[in-house]
Amino acid sequence: MLCHRAGLLTEADWLAWRLGFTSYSTWLRCREKLAAEGLTFATPNGYEQQRPEVAIAKAAWQQVLAFCREFGLTPSSRNGLQLEPLPNGGNGGPASGQGDGMEGLLN
Repeated sequence: MLCHRAGLLTEADWLAWRLGFTSYSTWLRCREKLAAEGLTFATPNGYEQQRPEVAIAKAAWQQVLAFCREFGLTPSSRNGLQLEPLPNGGNGGPASGQGDGMEGLLN
């Protein structure tokens, strides 16, 4: 796993790591539902109302950002971190052939 190899993740971090990806999964599911069904729905009285998934997705995204900052996964949160170079200079990103950045973290 990229973060483990970079020295950002230990066995003690597993719970926080899992919670971060649970939030990411929640955000993805909400995003898919909103893409399929729209941001609003009509109430029985004919009023347009925001779907609950909008607020759930927003909260999950804030949790994902907090998770990313905690583990040095944003450019600003990496500022000042001492990271060990990865073997072969790989970064796990798209250029390494491992998919997008989040997929690279999972590999």
